[in-house]
This record gives sequence, structure tokens and C-alpha cells, in this order.
Amino acid sequence: MNWYYGLNGETVGPVDENQMVELINQGTVVSNTLVWNDQMGDAWITVAESELNRYLGEGTELASEGGQNMPVAGGSGFCSLCGNQFSESDLVEIGDLCSCAACKPMALRRMQQNTYAGVMNYAGFWIRFAAAFVDGIILAVVQFGITFVTASLVSDPISLVVTNNSIQITIAILYSVMLISKMGGTLGMKACGIAVVNADGTGPISALKALGRYFASILSSLIFCIGYFMIAFDSEKRALHDHICSTRVVYTSR
Repeated sequence: MNWYYGLNGETVGPVDENQMVELINQGTVVSNTLVWNDQMGDAWITVAESELNRYLGEGTELASEGGQNMPVAGGSGFCSLCGNQFSESDLVEIGDLCSCAACKPMALRRMQQNTYAGVMNYAGFWIRFAAAFVDGIILAVVQFGITFVTASLVSDPISLVVTNNSIQITIAILYSVMLISKMGGTLGMKACGIAVVNADGTGPISALKALGRYFASILSSLIFCIGYFMIAFDSEKRALHDHICSTRVVYTSR
């Protein structure tokens, strides 16, 4: 079973149970750390409330991050971002997050940035293939129109090929970079309900990272498309260019 846990306002995982035990022993994960696995639905709970509580040492019913014991008080809860315990009156619900006053700006920023952080629902090989197929059709139609126009303006065959290819490559780059960095995905991705995000789930990614990801995707193709087939076997459904640029492709609704 794979687990995810919250650390410094970010989601870490997946890790298996043996790794979670090591993290608990190291003090990285404590009893009030929020955890989740795919058998828990949408609810995150603390380690103390989960089946992992059997790995907690004696006297750590609710240890703070500093390692000091802190008893559970009635009417209390935990911040979804920092994982600390607060009274219910000091917590506020922002979207699907329960935030303390200190983490409120981060929670609001995540909502504004179209964040998919949490337990991300990674898009697999076939849905990404479908999105790429739709994008291919769109670009093919645009490139056909460009070829028609340039053929009527340029008479020299070599100049026609160079001009046509230069324009088509430029349009393909702009199509990918601008849409992914501004909208979170290309038109094909939007049609399939998926988006490109950063490793922590925040998005859209920057234009510079989108540009690097475009050129890295060429590398995925050049090695007999092995970079794309990696999606089917990677635990987070990452292609080679996702590994290189530290991105993820996720469903926009969970």
C-alpha cells in the first residue's frame, strides 16, 4: 500500500509502509502528520488516527513537530498545510483545505493558481495519447493552411521547404508553450480533462519550463518513443520529459 503525507505545506509520496516506518522512526513523520492512501477516499487523517499508529512510540499520542507531547484537546483540528494542531476557532476552510491563520495566504494562493496539490490523480498513457492525437489534428490543419499560403507566395522549391518548415516549427512551439504556461494544457489536453503541473501540484507551469519540456519531449520521441512508453510503468505516470523538467500530468478534476 502506498502512502502520502504532508510536510511543510506540501504533499510527499507515494511511499510504501516500510518507508513510512523509517520516517516515523526518524521523526520526519509524527503522530499529528496528515496521511492518506487510496483506500481512504478524500479524507486525510493524522498518523495517530490511522493504522500507522502502531508504529508510534509510547507517549506520542500526539507529538508536535518538535518532538514534545501535546495532548488532544476537544474542539481541535489540524491545518492541512503545516499539519499543526489548533482549536477549531483558529482554523478556516478554504476550498478543500483546512488552514490556520499563518497558512491562509498559501491556501488562497493555491486556489488562485489552479492548484491540484494533494493526492494527484495522474493521467495515464492512453488519455495522454488521445490528447496528443487531438493536438496533432489541430496542428495538421493549421500547417496545411500554412503550406497552401506559402506555396502561393514562394516559387523556389528549396526556399518553400525552408520557409514552410520554419513557420510550422515556430507555431508548434508557441502552441505548446503558450497554452501550457497560460492555460495549463494544450487544446487536446483541455478536451481530455488533463493539465501539466509542477511536481508539487501547482500550476500552470512557467513559460520557461514549458519551453524546456517541449524540447525534452523531442528527446522522448527520438529514442524510439521509449520516453513516452515510460508513462505506462512509472508510479506517477511520468514520461521522460516529465522526469527531466520535474512536471506531472494530472486530471483537472478528482
